[in-house]
Amino acid sequence: MSLSREGPEHAVLAVTDDGAPFAPVPGGTKGLGLNLVKGLARQLGGSLDINGANKSFVVKFPTGRHAYTGVAAPPMAKGDSGRA
Repeated sequence: MSLSREGPEHAVLAVTDDGAPFAPVPGGTKGLGLNLVKGLARQLGGSLDINGANKSFVVKFPTGRHAYTGVAAPPMAKGDSGRA
């Protein structure tokens, strides 16, 4: 997994899985994990590129003044690590 900047306006999250291969379904995905990633990309106003052959995906999203300005997540309670 890597997170990097792409110029001053975008960030790129790249994830490669070393587990069993997955085959994205044309027009969508059926797995919960990829559906979560798809929702994250949409929520951030970004794009998602899935490569089933390499078992990887890339989420590119705007940052800084170009970032999504929707409703922010509520603050975490004191002592909450954010982990389920």
